[in-house]
Amino acid sequence: SLIGSGQLVGQSQLQFLRSVGRPELALSFIRDPLSIFCLAMESNDLSSALAAAKTVDTQDTWDKLANLALLNGDLAIAEVSYQKSRSFTRLMFLYLVTGQRDKLNKLARIMRVKGDLSGVYQVHLITGNRQEGAELLELGGQKQLAGLMRSQEPGQLGPPEPVGREGGNWPTLKDEPLNLKNLPDTEIITENYREQLKDTFEKVPDTSSCNDGSSDIPAEQSVDPSSSPVPVPDSPLPGQTVQHAGYHDHAGYRPTSPGSVPGVEDSLAKLSTQYSVVNFLPLKQILLSQYVTQPSLSCHPSTPPLPLLLPTTPTLDHLLETGHQMTTAGQFTRAVEQYRSVLLTATLASQSSLIRLCARYVVTLSMELERKRCGKTSQLDKIRQCQLAIFATKFDLLPVHLVLTIRSAISVCLKVGNVRCAKVLARSLLDLGPDQEVCRFARSVILNQAEASDAFPMDRILTGKIEICGGDYLALEEDYVVCPLCQTKFGHVYQGQLCPVDRVGRI
Repeated sequence: SLIGSGQLVGQSQLQFLRSVGRPELALSFIRDPLSIFCLAMESNDLSSALAAAKTVDTQDTWDKLANLALLNGDLAIAEVSYQKSRSFTRLMFLYLVTGQRDKLNKLARIMRVKGDLSGVYQVHLITGNRQEGAELLELGGQKQLAGLMRSQEPGQLGPPEPVGREGGNWPTLKDEPLNLKNLPDTEIITENYREQLKDTFEKVPDTSSCNDGSSDIPAEQSVDPSSSPVPVPDSPLPGQTVQHAGYHDHAGYRPTSPGSVPGVEDSLAKLSTQYSVVNFLPLKQILLSQYVTQPSLSCHPSTPPLPLLLPTTPTLDHLLETGHQMTTAGQFTRAVEQYRSVLLTATLASQSSLIRLCARYVVTLSMELERKRCGKTSQLDKIRQCQLAIFATKFDLLPVHLVLTIRSAISVCLKVGNVRCAKVLARSLLDLGPDQEVCRFARSVILNQAEASDAFPMDRILTGKIEICGGDYLALEEDYVVCPLCQTKFGHVYQGQLCPVDRVGRI
């Protein structure tokens, strides 16, 4: 079979085994030596790590293996690792604390051959070899120090008492097996929590009062407003201490009934009421795949049901930074999906400002993708190209990304013959204070000798303050509708439909 032959490859399988805390299972399926070494280090498998380190054979791998070996008390592997990495100072210390004086003298001879006289002197100093140390000092012109060393009493420069004798490994303690009858495993509690979440979402009915037949939202995407995924766990105030109950104060552990994860019902109702969320499937996927990780909890029989875990600010910052990197690299399709994922994650954490920021990026990048799909031959195609390029400059983005959108709009305007629009955009580009290369590009456009006229006048959308529809990317009149969740504006034709920006809220 595929698994039996050991031909299973791919980062997804590797990441799954690592995420569930079983990196040692992936050792049988991985053939890359560096990956084997990393997995062996995670699973504390010194023998596999040693075999992989011999293949990789870099100083960094040997140093990491030596540190892990010392933590496990395996001095033999630590010695081999230090020898391979040429870490003679650490090897000297290892021989000193284990009382291997003969190996210290052998190490001194090796360092003398390599020209490391300072290391040789250290060995003679810690082993109490006064004569050899004095000769090295005389060789370096330090005759007074050489005489001082010879005058020392034999006991004053003697080596310290070794910590371990005979070069054996450190003694280790045997882990006693847990009595799972009285002490449930953390993993069992985690899996029970996953099942609770699944049962909670499976209880959501197919129809609800939100689907009154007047919208285009499919019935399977409508849910009961009394269920939704973001609880806010109680946390202590700064300076406030939390009193933990003792062993006898806990009631016995009772497995919760399906669908009774604390906070789910209230949170679903809050999302449905406050933001008109009707499609909970994307939120369900985020909870079950990204934020339901194995928690660090006490394996006590009286451990209460696990609460829902809110996404933290560092997690949101990391996800947002990934989207920004994709945007800078020009990967707009992936960036749109990333920003939409951050938007939904921020919805769970009630981060309204981050929700609006991600919505602006989704609309801007979607317009850029729409512009690239447009034709370039007919006059209508050219007008639409120029219109979408200018619309993309109207949203409040990061300066580095606003520079990209304005520069792209300038290029489009020049291609379709809108020289005046290009010069106006070039002045806006200089106001952002970009780097020298972009400044030279903007000045070259402004100083262009071509007639400052437009083949397709765009004065109203170029200089005026307009609202843009987040669905069909057209200029809106004064009367429009707004998505309660992402605050994106739409024409009346989108009223009652699922928001095309966040894809969970009802406009």
